[in-house]
Amino acid sequence: MAPHTGSGGPRWGVGEDWEEYRADQPGMEIYGMPLLDVPGVRTWDDLRDPAAARAMGQAMQERMGRGDTAVNLAATTLATNAWLYDHDPRLSDWVIEYVDAWRERAAANGGVLPDNVGPGGTVGELHGGAWYGGHYGWTWPHGLHSIAPAATVAALNTVVLTGTLDRLDLVGGTLDAVMAQGEVADRIATRGSLGPGWAERLGADDSTRELLVPYRHGPQGWFDRHPVPLAPVLWLAWARGDVAHDPRLERLRAASDSDWEAVRWFHDKEEQGHEAPWIGYLAGRNPDYPERALELALAQTLRRTALIAQAPDEPEDGDIHFWQRLNPVVTEVLTQLVTGAPPAVYYGGLALARVVIGDGTRGRPGLPPGVAALVSAAEERRVVLELVNTGDDDQLAVVQAGAFGEDEIVSAGHDIAEPGYPGDDRRYDIPPAPAGRRRVPAGTPRIEVFLPARTRITLDLEINRRVHRAAHQNFARTAQENNA
Repeated sequence: MAPHTGSGGPRWGVGEDWEEYRADQPGMEIYGMPLLDVPGVRTWDDLRDPAAARAMGQAMQERMGRGDTAVNLAATTLATNAWLYDHDPRLSDWVIEYVDAWRERAAANGGVLPDNVGPGGTVGELHGGAWYGGHYGWTWPHGLHSIAPAATVAALNTVVLTGTLDRLDLVGGTLDAVMAQGEVADRIATRGSLGPGWAERLGADDSTRELLVPYRHGPQGWFDRHPVPLAPVLWLAWARGDVAHDPRLERLRAASDSDWEAVRWFHDKEEQGHEAPWIGYLAGRNPDYPERALELALAQTLRRTALIAQAPDEPEDGDIHFWQRLNPVVTEVLTQLVTGAPPAVYYGGLALARVVIGDGTRGRPGLPPGVAALVSAAEERRVVLELVNTGDDDQLAVVQAGAFGEDEIVSAGHDIAEPGYPGDDRRYDIPPAPAGRRRVPAGTPRIEVFLPARTRITLDLEINRRVHRAAHQNFARTAQENNA
């Protein structure tokens, strides 16, 4: 076992640059020391001594560079993605076995996911029996910020593989454990290593109060307090189908001084961070979120393309975040509004969806030319989708329930145009378009929707979730698809 894996197999160690871990790393000082129990190294300033820097580097290589680490749970996506092509049971069995092993370790640790397993398969084997201290684990550098996304990726992958929610406790237990340690407090920007970023994201000043939870754990206990990251909490609610009434989300909203309906103009490397106003939209509290969110997305793209125009071909200092800051492809709000799902979890998550739309004429995924889509409701048994053909040509949209066709559209309610529009051509008034409603049975993961030029339709889809085995899909037309 190794903390890094890839096409070349396991790679032991934590990087060639850290044979010594020196104090001349201003960007890392805020996170403190990687290991807190190296003899003779008690403070960051101790690392200015070359002997202490070598001792820390050697301990990192020996203790953090061997065995397994919790963030490797994100690697389950590789096997899950391959399984979606051919359903090879060896792939699904490996994912389930691997996830269940970590669940057992969490259960033995009071519900908190440990961050390390030694070469012999024992938690704490390389860390004096401690469940913390592994590479990108609870002690260093980010704790919950790294562990929660990796666990979320793995838990959601098991949902794709099994069609059940049995393994969401991999994430939920850890979230509940840190929230139990939480306290409502102010001065968010000064509380810990990620404080300034959190204050900027929330628009918080020193008096703003939030539920702050510990992100990290060391020999001295829990430390480094920040607001609860919404993305993993939201994903658990999304998987269960009740985003608008989830108890964890409601608790966080009740404890927050921040405006959950505000659409703040920022972007981060994860292409997320605007969960709160979207939750409000789905709950009916934030009806103009789509317009404000799309305005934000356009601003993000315009700024990044402007940065590209003045940027060098590559950064002189080799900054790995250069490409993230300049990437002009923005996906967060489009994913929310068009598919009814949060954006893929940054640390290797699959792109999930309540609905996926394809071009029936061209037999490919993606919106047909000139067609816009908006998911305005996403509940356990219901999705409301509006389609608008803005162009001059008729289009055929394929609406699929679930990213991988795993859900079933039981029936589709939709509006129908009735005679009487546009009215008397001798009058100047604008009459409302006469419309009726009807519901048609489906019993399939997909329906086809014919969209004449310059028309719109609202679909109220009755959904049964996870009825079918998930699989990668194509959008070539089949005789089984129904017309709505």
